[in-house]
Amino acid sequence: MCGFVGIVDFSKEINMRKGQDALESLKHRGPDAQGSWSDGHHIYLGHNRLSIIDVSKKANQPFLSSKEDALIVFNGEIYNYKELRNQLSFDSFITNSDTETILEGYLEQGVEFFKKLRGIYAFVILDRRGPGQILMVRDPAGVKPLYYTVQN
Repeated sequence: MCGFVGIVDFSKEINMRKGQDALESLKHRGPDAQGSWSDGHHIYLGHNRLSIIDVSKKANQPFLSSKEDALIVFNGEIYNYKELRNQLSFDSFITNSDTETILEGYLEQGVEFFKKLRGIYAFVILDRRGPGQILMVRDPAGVKPLYYTVQN
C-alpha cells in the first residue's frame, strides 16, 4: 500500500512544511520511495511508495504526464491496466505502471476513462491544462480510502 497527501489553498500561500510533515507521518505506508511536488505557492502533493507493479524509479510519484501538464498520486492496483493501455492512442509510455496508464488515459479520454478501471484504487490528478482542476477518485467499492477536508 502507498500513502499520499495533498494541500491546496488558493487564498494564501501554503506552509510546505505541513505537507512534508504529513507525508512523513505516512512513511510506513510506502517505504520504497518518497516524492513530492509543489507549485511553490498554493498546491503540495506528496507520495510514499510501496513498489508493486513497476519497481523502477521511473514510476515514482507524484508522476508527471508526458507533456508535464498533469500529475497524479495513486494508491492501489488496476487489474486491467495492460488492456486499457493497448486501447490508448498514446504510445510513448516510459513505465510499465498502472499509474501512468491512468494519467495518460484521463488526458486522452477525460473522466469517462475512469469508468473502465477495474481494481482497487484511490488517486488524485492535478490537471494543469487551461484553468486547471483537481480530481479525486476512488474505486466504487471504497476499498482504498480517500479522505479530504474543506476548511473556511
